[in-house]
Amino acid sequence: MTTLRPGEDVNRRPLGPGPIAQFLGALGEQQPPEPDPREEALREAEAAQEAQALAQAADTGRRAAAWMRALPLPDGAWIRGPLADAVEEALTGLDLNDHDDLDRYGHAGVSESARTELDSLAFSVADIAPLPEAQRTALFALIHSAQSIPKALANDPWGGVRRGELAALCGIIDSVTRIH
Repeated sequence: MTTLRPGEDVNRRPLGPGPIAQFLGALGEQQPPEPDPREEALREAEAAQEAQALAQAADTGRRAAAWMRALPLPDGAWIRGPLADAVEEALTGLDLNDHDDLDRYGHAGVSESARTELDSLAFSVADIAPLPEAQRTALFALIHSAQSIPKALANDPWGGVRRGELAALCGIIDSVTRIH
């Protein structure tokens, strides 16, 4: 009886690559496909849409912060200072690459300190008591929208832009800033 050594057939000839190895070898020799110009154009259009949406959000954040700083509250009021700063930071610092698909608590580029300030309004309702009812309601709508934007973008950053969620929330904030 003849003992076969690894890599030999029954006639003691060296074995060539098997069909799987041949297939994988052929795959390695293939050149990558040429990029589809339509896909490149689509990526460029999406990148432009994202950049425009983030620029509009930043503008909205600056207008919202200015509106808050102009509220008829005493100088040094928390709402006119740290809370307005947090709104501005939240909307000017959005980052579509800072996302977390696993939960509903993504950050989208907003710092923990800004998120903490935005969450604090519910615990400081007495601070807004001197404001007229329309401004109190507007302030709550503004803060809730500012809180919602990073969460929406962190869970589906590009969908949030393409479906118009970011634009809709910024629209709410912009409409609030027209209330005097």
